[in-house]
Amino acid sequence: MKYILFRNLKNQVLEPISYYMKDFNKDFYMDMHQHAYFEIMYAYKGNFLFKTYENNDPKLKKINSYEINTGQFVFVDAMTYHKIKVTTDDVIIYNIELEIKDVNEYNPFNVNYILPINYERLIKYSGLKTIAEKDKFVILNDIEQVEPCLRNLILALFSNINSLEQALNVQCLLLTLFMEMSKCANNMVAGTLSYIKKANNYILKNFTSKTINIDEIANYVGINKAYLQRQFKKYTNQTILTTINQLRVQKAMQLLKTSSFTINDIAQLVGFNDKTQLNYQFKRFLGVSPSVYRRTHMNNEVDHHYHFYVSNAIPEDN
Repeated sequence: MKYILFRNLKNQVLEPISYYMKDFNKDFYMDMHQHAYFEIMYAYKGNFLFKTYENNDPKLKKINSYEINTGQFVFVDAMTYHKIKVTTDDVIIYNIELEIKDVNEYNPFNVNYILPINYERLIKYSGLKTIAEKDKFVILNDIEQVEPCLRNLILALFSNINSLEQALNVQCLLLTLFMEMSKCANNMVAGTLSYIKKANNYILKNFTSKTINIDEIANYVGINKAYLQRQFKKYTNQTILTTINQLRVQKAMQLLKTSSFTINDIAQLVGFNDKTQLNYQFKRFLGVSPSVYRRTHMNNEVDHHYHFYVSNAIPEDN
């Protein structure tokens, strides 16, 4: 099977050939398989197990398992053996698979001549370089806007591309998705510094607490508060407080689309004192109020598979 690794992309284009937003129940699993496409799997609600052969070698018969929690996603490179298993009920996963094509093979309404994406340069000069350098797959925390970008891209694709305007919209959404992933990868690099990583982990576990503050985080990390703030901003390009509020807004987005809680209840659940705070931060990050966001985002499943989907599967025990 002919394929290109992500790090070797040059002037090719990416065609979305399979995509879904689906609710999975306990004990769902798939066979170990590989394909020539790039794949992004996002845990929107709940968690799932991502499994892959050690060293991508089925002959070793050793499978490594990684838990992908809410707000995390996996980028899977071409020809990487993998499968997922769901161990709890009511897990929502977003998924998209991107096939590598030459410019003239996938060019709806000549969009690649109007708004070309040079993936070689994009990878070289952005945080995508970190993703490309990883061996076969990478697991990232969504501390940016990967979830809404992926959701909007899937919805745009499901509506079909019937005009130049729609083709441009999909191209822009795809580029934006990669840029949000790039920022998450930059944060992962910052996380290799032990104190930034420790601060990030603490924030991810405690951002819904109303009492979380910079003094508390600095004490947990064990370094000076002012120094931590400077270094955190240097390596993540945003302040600790902005990161906390961003995570709260992302959690609120999930609850607005998947629960019947009132907006005031959601504000309390994600760590804000009241809905006024939630409303302010929501508008700051997304430009709309929580109530408008809830009305305009659908909960329906989307599931599309390309007719000529090609994947090599290896049936095996769970």
